[in-house]
Amino acid sequence: MTTKRLRRRGRRRLRRQAGEGHGVGGCGYRTKHSVTLTQNIDVVWRDCLELGCEFRTKQKGNLKVHRADVHDIGLTWLDCPEPNCSYKAKQKSSIKVHGVGVTWHACTELGCEYKAKK
Repeated sequence: MTTKRLRRRGRRRLRRQAGEGHGVGGCGYRTKHSVTLTQNIDVVWRDCLELGCEFRTKQKGNLKVHRADVHDIGLTWLDCPEPNCSYKAKQKSSIKVHGVGVTWHACTELGCEYKAKK
């Protein structure tokens, strides 16, 4: 980097430390760019309403997953589709991951239906 560029970067750092930049009164949020300021203003926070829970998120989907995982609200247990498998999971992705590494080995004796996982 050139010396001029380094000096400019140092001045910006000093301005930020002095409290200059874009901000909203009372909020305390400060930013270098006005675009991120409007993004901060438009944010809608969603709080978990369960007693004693301090979880907070910006996205409705994250709140739904949190409530199902932590508080068992709106939870549906999913069963493994493989026969004779008792595995259950809260999320569809867990069922998929569970089935990936499973290899079934059948007994080679005539008339035997025994299967085992490796």
